[in-house]
Amino acid sequence: FYEEDGGYIFKTEPNPNKVLADERANVQTDDARRLVETVVDDVVGRSNLFQVTLFGFQNSPAREPGDIPDDGELQLVVLPPRLTHNKGRIDGRTADVIRDITENYGKKLRLNRNMVLYLVPDSEYVSGAIDRAMDWRAAQNVMSDAGLMERFSEVQQEAIRDRSTTAANDTRDHVRKAYNLVVMLSGANEFDTFELSYVPPSKRILEQAEEELLVKGRLHRELNPELFNTRWAALWPKTATVITTQSLWEKFTRQGEAPILTSVRVLQNTIRQGVELDYFGYG
Repeated sequence: FYEEDGGYIFKTEPNPNKVLADERANVQTDDARRLVETVVDDVVGRSNLFQVTLFGFQNSPAREPGDIPDDGELQLVVLPPRLTHNKGRIDGRTADVIRDITENYGKKLRLNRNMVLYLVPDSEYVSGAIDRAMDWRAAQNVMSDAGLMERFSEVQQEAIRDRSTTAANDTRDHVRKAYNLVVMLSGANEFDTFELSYVPPSKRILEQAEEELLVKGRLHRELNPELFNTRWAALWPKTATVITTQSLWEKFTRQGEAPILTSVRVLQNTIRQGVELDYFGYG
């Protein structure tokens, strides 16, 4: 029945609103969550700084701490929608996973702990993404039923396609807002968080994250050699007058209190500058 001119009339074509509502009732939350996961990879984007790993996703091979490289390169671990933060608070299973990856590399202890950062989604926005993904999946299911779609008028078919597109865009928007927190090591066994600003639809999350982490001094593409005499003096062993570049680099990659350099080339350039300024010698 359809409401029309203050009354109800009977039509043979199905009511699209009821069909979509009935189909949505059959969509499982886990199915919607998997649909959200397929959106994450595209919304997060690619990186020029990080080796990016989707960890624990349905179609990702990375499921154990040993699947995250421990090679001294900058790593970004993207956690799945089921591992979230709540208003910036990291606890429960999410905290356990972050600590496990940070501390372990397969059956060995992870060495380059300071080079692993985490992108963690917000529980509230994930919930919103899953809710809209259920609408999206319901519309997809209806559109994939050719026999059912033939029973709708052209206007109704277009309305269903519009509902699918809107739900898909809303899902992406919630995902883009959800992945707003970067977690990194701070000190021996503590973690610090960095909240990203709003990411507009025209940008990928990692593009924004790289810019903000560099501007805010959480990542360093250059380092003033004078800081070895002041702020970062502790990185140079007090009992040593000589240290190799590799040993010094390991202090940056392994100690949570050290600044995070984007690569070993940053340290090499710092050493060259220090030699030119007579802060230290090189041999």
